[in-house]
Amino acid sequence: MNRNRLIYILIISSFLFQSFSYGQTLLPRKYPSLRVGLVMPGIDTLKQDKLDPEVKDLLIYLYGNSTVNELARYEAEHFDYSGGGGDWFGNRGLNDRIISTNVYYFQILQTSLRETQTRIYKIAYNRGWDPEDYYLHYKEDTYTDITVLNGNVHMGKISHAGWIKPLGGQESLNFNSFGDRDYLNIGVGSKDGIYIIMPEKFFELTFELSQGGDPGENGELIIEYPSARDSDFKITQWSRLPESAIEYDSTNKLRQSGTIRWKPPLDWQWVDLKTSGYILGSAGISYGASGGYILRIGVKNYALSPRLVARNDPYPIYTAPSVTLVTTSLRQGPVTKATTNTISINNKNYYRPTDYYKNMTIEIISGKGQGQTRTIIASTGGYNPTLTVSPNWDIIPDNTSIYRITGPTGKIVGWDPQNDRNNDG
Repeated sequence: MNRNRLIYILIISSFLFQSFSYGQTLLPRKYPSLRVGLVMPGIDTLKQDKLDPEVKDLLIYLYGNSTVNELARYEAEHFDYSGGGGDWFGNRGLNDRIISTNVYYFQILQTSLRETQTRIYKIAYNRGWDPEDYYLHYKEDTYTDITVLNGNVHMGKISHAGWIKPLGGQESLNFNSFGDRDYLNIGVGSKDGIYIIMPEKFFELTFELSQGGDPGENGELIIEYPSARDSDFKITQWSRLPESAIEYDSTNKLRQSGTIRWKPPLDWQWVDLKTSGYILGSAGISYGASGGYILRIGVKNYALSPRLVARNDPYPIYTAPSVTLVTTSLRQGPVTKATTNTISINNKNYYRPTDYYKNMTIEIISGKGQGQTRTIIASTGGYNPTLTVSPNWDIIPDNTSIYRITGPTGKIVGWDPQNDRNNDG
């Protein structure tokens, strides 16, 4: 038996034994019991109509209502320990009252500002720790079996962007509707440029412009970042990125489309966007998922302001991707069966959609039919797809054959502190 499962059973058995020994005279109740010692929360799937009538009466008496929110509050105020459910209780302001063990998947690639990540960073910074120590990293370049990159920060999409409206207030950028405006022109109304927000530090931005700017004689390109914060992670100081920190600018100060790359400053602060007042309109972030790195960029005193292309997919502003598509020949394995123009393979419980392998190349590298190379013109969906090839096989492969497929593959760039020689993170 799995050791962890055995420990789990022993814990639950011990708990049940204590519950029976201390409560032999109590009437049995349906789940969920209000005699709370150890809780394994499942409240997100719990329905109000599953509560016992007396439980509902008690919750109404204590809190004025009997929804799952009140049940969560009761548990948080009475149990000794929670096995999971930290997010559930935290979303309702109860997390500081409980002792719990929660699950956080450190091996996944986060693609937006997250509540759990925000908490981890705050804990780390308050204790003088490096948040990177919480995470597992790909030390070397790693390849994953994907053929399409969806739009997220790992593919270069910015997490949030916004601006200050001329008549007051803030707004998120809707490039589709409002791309052709003077967002970047500092000093028009109350605007002070575009705010770019990312969960991690970033070192470049690429701009696609519908109109190039003209600095004239006095125009300035201004890039600013939070260089100081208080104990609540609120921005207390903005600093301008010096010209010497800009390592590359193919836009020539936004005269044309291109990329601006800089050396991230050492004093660039991770901040709380809510306490700092930069939620940026409809890009409001819920449940405390508001920690990140913010930068604002714009032009001042330009004779002609640069304007962004009006397009939302992809955005006309993006940054350097950490995951890219490259062509590899890493997919290989044994053939399960074949016909004159097909071949079937075993994906080992990895589902692939219809035509996932279309336009890739397949080669038989050993066994029957060795040396043949064909183009895949179609593939079925499923765990054991059948690939249709063109032209037909000269020698039909069999289960002694080993195939190798060449096609687009996701590449995750390796991360190693030894490679960060200038210590800019």
